[in-house]
Amino acid sequence: MADTKSGTLATILENLRDAAVRFGTRFSVPAQLHDELIALLADLGIAKPETDVLKAMEDAAATWADITDPLKDLKFNVLDPIAAARGLAEQAGIISDKLEALGALPASTLAALGDRAGAIQAALPERLVGYLMYEFITQAHPKIGGAFMLLGVLRRPFTLANGNPAFVSAPVRVFDMQQLVKVLTNPREALLDALKWGSDDFDAQTVIDGLSLLIGIVDQTRTVLGPDHETFSTADEANFVGRSAAELQALQVPSPRRTLQLPLSNILSLVGLHRDGLGLLALAPVHFTGSIGGLHLPDLGNGRVLALSAGTPPATADPRVRLLP
Repeated sequence: MADTKSGTLATILENLRDAAVRFGTRFSVPAQLHDELIALLADLGIAKPETDVLKAMEDAAATWADITDPLKDLKFNVLDPIAAARGLAEQAGIISDKLEALGALPASTLAALGDRAGAIQAALPERLVGYLMYEFITQAHPKIGGAFMLLGVLRRPFTLANGNPAFVSAPVRVFDMQQLVKVLTNPREALLDALKWGSDDFDAQTVIDGLSLLIGIVDQTRTVLGPDHETFSTADEANFVGRSAAELQALQVPSPRRTLQLPLSNILSLVGLHRDGLGLLALAPVHFTGSIGGLHLPDLGNGRVLALSAGTPPATADPRVRLLP
């Protein structure tokens, strides 16, 4: 049993190491550093700073490759379980220190950030590790990544800036290991709570990301996925949920959309519907042959939505399957 635990811990640490190394490599080419930093800040929900401040952040980013480079040589002795177990704590400490160093901006950069320094320094470590793990797992282990999304362990919720000029409202990647423990002990409640099912804060983005990733794996040769940054406009959503576009716009959280072109030329869109849940929008008529929970799925006409919505309270009640409008 001890050997198995050591092997599992070593695998986790290897993934952390590889994720950090892959991240640092992005900033190892000076000619690409500026564009890579701009893209990263957008993914972290951090506002693009002014030119002089951006230069200071570029200097900080240039050190990220140096910080993670030594991790390339960090080895795990899988052939000697005793030695491996003895060294795991030390190796975990090394990786932890490097990850912490990535999130700690130097004093010169913080000085350049001015009034925004405190907010960014407080948010950066958690957002950076969340981004690092999300990207690595979904790219290197897509099956695990898709499953983790549907379990709420990996998430990409739309995070509001709430008027703070240091940030922009954007989907921000989250890696929540505590959620994995919750799912194992109380799966339905933990999942629905993490995704805020049945509320206007429902994290449809994460569910759509997870489904799209898994669909692409299952039938990657015949399924074409549209861009992952689409949104379902409030005007279109209002046609299905019984609320005006103005009411939906006031929520400030856009609904995600992902278009799928499936075999036999069926074109569908997975769409978020806020508190009305998740929808499947037909862009051409679809005939279903299966069922969900014993309920026969109706044929889906062009321009109609098959919605999976929360049932009657509590949120853990069985969901409803509805044809909208």
